[in-house]
Amino acid sequence: MIVKILVPSLAKRVVTQSMEYRFKSRIEFGTVLEIKDDDGTSYSRARSFVSNNRLEYIVGKEVHADEFDERPEEHCGHGIHVQKYKEDCEQWREYFPL
Repeated sequence: MIVKILVPSLAKRVVTQSMEYRFKSRIEFGTVLEIKDDDGTSYSRARSFVSNNRLEYIVGKEVHADEFDERPEEHCGHGIHVQKYKEDCEQWREYFPL
């Protein structure tokens, strides 16, 4: 699944300083614009399996992190982990095969 999120200028964000993970960053909150699977099928909602199903994405609604870690040296801190480009999302398949 790919969740497309609009990040407003008021949301806190940090780009991590890890060379291991390409373009990894975190946001405090954003509005869910779309949710699609690999076949292009759209969904109205999805849950994150990484955050123990606590984080739910609903199209048209804001999604908020339970906490937010502003430290760029912490590459796996609290926040909603995002990538700027869809291609960069693909790197996570090797870590989280479904």
